[in-house]
Amino acid sequence: MAMGTCEMRPLESDIAPDAIVIGAMRAGTTSLYHLFRQSGQASVPESKETDFFLTPVNMEVGASWYSRQFGKSNLPKIDFCPNYTKRDVFPDTWRLIKKHAGNAKLVFVARDPVKRVVSQYKHSILFGEDLPSPSEWLDTKNAAHAINVSRYAYQMQPFFDHWDRDDILIVDFADMLKEPKSLVRVGQHVGISDPEALQTVELPSKNSAADLNALPNWWHRMRSTRLGHMVRQHAPRSLVENARNAIRSKSQKNVLPDFDASVIKSLQDQLSPDAEAFRKATNMRFEHWCV
Repeated sequence: MAMGTCEMRPLESDIAPDAIVIGAMRAGTTSLYHLFRQSGQASVPESKETDFFLTPVNMEVGASWYSRQFGKSNLPKIDFCPNYTKRDVFPDTWRLIKKHAGNAKLVFVARDPVKRVVSQYKHSILFGEDLPSPSEWLDTKNAAHAINVSRYAYQMQPFFDHWDRDDILIVDFADMLKEPKSLVRVGQHVGISDPEALQTVELPSKNSAADLNALPNWWHRMRSTRLGHMVRQHAPRSLVENARNAIRSKSQKNVLPDFDASVIKSLQDQLSPDAEAFRKATNMRFEHWCV
């Protein structure tokens, strides 16, 4: 649907989010969501990924639905949706965010681009997708999309062009895991009252390969159905989490394929130019990346 068909007026200031975690997929956004949920210092949506600003069609659920996601709270409202930085599939998302939540602070979590692609491939298999071996997968449209998601300079360009740079925080996934101060910076950026307290809250391990592999295949298949989508949109988050915990197994059910050196080298060659552009745009070194 073209942008011109979106007649919805900009969200009122009391409904628009104060901050949005816009990505990247498979870079710890789910753990960050649960961290803020547990901290009690922010209001986060019942549907972890609302996808509200993804397309004009998504926004047709209405401002009332979006407002209910955050409940009645005076805490900073933080939305989470790594789909917002899938520009090759959803090119107008940044415009919708700018129109309806232009004052929101943005957070983008960047992970080693190659490791992020590998993680997305394995994530897709765990969710029941029938993918070929990594070497054969490289030539598919599915792989092209996964690689584009790891082109962070490309994904973030519209946000860099249309937001003040002080309103965009880039977080290194590796630092977020090992350096509590990085979580404090996120808390300061999104405006919570006591960001220093985030250092004392353990970052939850959510949606990791091990976590997903402990869930039965039927759970992953259901998640991709219309019913699963409705449950994620409307069921209380606590109910979904309790169900996940009840069916989780201690045994791992899937053996995930390894990426051999030639496949990794191909990914490095394809992602290196964008990684350098992202370093230049952010003035961050990302020394641990393999590109």
